[in-house]
Amino acid sequence: MPTETRLGSLEVTHDTNTSYHDFGFGTDATNGYDSAFGEQILPPLPPSGAFDARFVANGEATFSDGSVNDVRSYALFGSETIKHTLNVQWSDSEENGELTFNIPSDCTLTVKDAATDGEVLDEKIVGSETTVLQIPITNLGLTSFNIYFSAS
Repeated sequence: MPTETRLGSLEVTHDTNTSYHDFGFGTDATNGYDSAFGEQILPPLPPSGAFDARFVANGEATFSDGSVNDVRSYALFGSETIKHTLNVQWSDSEENGELTFNIPSDCTLTVKDAATDGEVLDEKIVGSETTVLQIPITNLGLTSFNIYFSAS
C-alpha cells in the first residue's frame, strides 16, 4: 500500500471558464475535507447556465456541497484504486468542453461518464501524459464523471 502522496491535476474548461482541481491520495488524507490538501467547502451550485465544476460525495467521500479538490487515503478504503466523482455544470455556451489531466508517471486513471459507467465515455490515461478529453457540445449532457485513479 502506498505511503506517500500522489496527486493528479485537472483543468475543466468551457468557453472562457476554467476551474483547477487536484485529486489523488495522501498518507494524511481522510474521506472528508482536508484543508492541507486544498479541499474546501463550496457554496451550493450557481443558477443553471453558469459554469461550475466540483468533486462530490460518491459513497467513499463525505462532501456536503462538493469540494474543489479530492484527496483520499488508501488505508480508509482498502483499495488500490480510488474513485473520484466530478460533477460539471456547463455554461450556456455553444463551445465544446474540455477535461485536461496531468498525472504522475507511476499512476494511471480511467475516466468514465457516471450515467452509463463508461458506455459513452471510457478513456484510460497513463502517467506522464498531459491528456485533453474533448467533450463535444452534443455530449454536454455529460455532467458527471467517475475518475478511477491508481498508482502502479
